[in-house]
Amino acid sequence: MKAKRTIRFNIEDEAHLQRIVSVRLRWWIAIPVCLAVLAAVVALAVVIIMYTPLKTTLPGYLPPKERAATIQDLIKVDSLQRKYDVNQAYIDNLLTVLDPDRATGDSVKWAEKTITASKDSLMPTSRREKEFRSKMDERERYNLSILAPLAADGMIFEEPAPGYTFSHGCENSYTSRIIIPSGELIRTVMDGTVADIHFLPSTGYCMVIQHGNGFLSRWSRIGFPLVQEGETVVAGQVIAPTMSGRGRDAS
Repeated sequence: MKAKRTIRFNIEDEAHLQRIVSVRLRWWIAIPVCLAVLAAVVALAVVIIMYTPLKTTLPGYLPPKERAATIQDLIKVDSLQRKYDVNQAYIDNLLTVLDPDRATGDSVKWAEKTITASKDSLMPTSRREKEFRSKMDERERYNLSILAPLAADGMIFEEPAPGYTFSHGCENSYTSRIIIPSGELIRTVMDGTVADIHFLPSTGYCMVIQHGNGFLSRWSRIGFPLVQEGETVVAGQVIAPTMSGRGRDAS
C-alpha cells in the first residue's frame, strides 16, 4: 500500500514540554491553507498600518499639515527660482550692454543663444487638433447662423440717439454700425453692464457694454463717459456725449 504524503503543523510549549496544537493535512490542502493564512496576515498588517498611529513610523510619512506646508514651501521655492532667473537674466543683459569691449551685435547674438523656445510651440498640428478645430468651426457657424437670430427674436432695442443712421454694408453682417450726429447724447440700447472703458488718441474714448443673450455694444469716438467700468446700466440711460466737431460712429 502506497503511503500518503501529509504535512503536520505542531505548536509546542517548550518551557513545559507540552504540545498545544497538532494539525495534519494533505499537501494539496496544506498549500492553500498556508496561502490563505499568509494573505490574512498581510491584510491585517495593512489595516493596522493604515488605520492606526503605526503609520507615522513608516519612512517618508508626512501628516496632512506637514504635507500641505511642504507643498507650499516647494511652490515658494519654485517662485523664488523664477524670480532669480529673471533678475539674473536682467543683470546679464545689463553687463553685456555696459561691456566696453563688446563688438557691435554681440548683445543680439547673446540674446538669441539665451532665449529658449518651448518644444510644444514647434510641434506640427496633430490630426486630433485639426479635427477639434473643424468641429469648433462648425459649431460656431451654427451658433452664428441659427442661434444668434433666435436669441434676438422678441428683444426690444432702445434708440441710441435722435437722428442716428445705419452704416452701409452691415445688412448681411453680424454687427451693426451706427452713425450718430455730433452734439447728441448716446443712450444704451439695452440693459447691461459696462465691461470696458479706455481712451485712444485716434478715436477718443471707447466703451464696451455686455447685454443679455450674448449681445455686445461697442461705442467709439465718444466724449467723456458718464458711467464707470463695472456699472450696471438700463435701457435708455445716457452713457456719454458724442465728440464735438463731426459725426461719430459707434458699433
